[in-house]
Amino acid sequence: MEEEKKNEELAETPEKTPEQLCAEMELNWKRALADYQNLQKDVARERAEMGQYATLRVVERFLPIFDNFNTALAHMPKSDDKTVVNWAVGVGFIQKQLEEALRNLGLTIIKTAGETFDATKHEAVGEEDEGKPHGTILKEVQAGYEIGGKTVRPAKVIVNK
Repeated sequence: MEEEKKNEELAETPEKTPEQLCAEMELNWKRALADYQNLQKDVARERAEMGQYATLRVVERFLPIFDNFNTALAHMPKSDDKTVVNWAVGVGFIQKQLEEALRNLGLTIIKTAGETFDATKHEAVGEEDEGKPHGTILKEVQAGYEIGGKTVRPAKVIVNK
């Protein structure tokens, strides 16, 4: 009985011409191709985002080390001892290598002195009044960094009232 119903339904369905079948198959193929191309774009975008996120996390872990190198070199004791001077030069080379590696990952320093305060890039840690326009950055307390326009760490600054 079920076979008879199927046969009746098929008989009632108007037959499509080969041209109509071909056009329908072509339309279905184009839709499938468009879906596949959209999927490829989505996967590529997600991979790029994951790569940027991973780079951001790596850089965040190395920033304190980079800061400590900068602080150590800034507070190096003055000495005429050749051993101390050679040690300081070596530490300076290591700091430069780390800086270059971070720069190769896309890290850039956020500009501060003389710039206008931008809450997305700067963190105000103090205010002074030096007669400059309101919101002008006077001093940098701690460097800030960004990758590809995204702030990794805001620069800590002192702003004019």
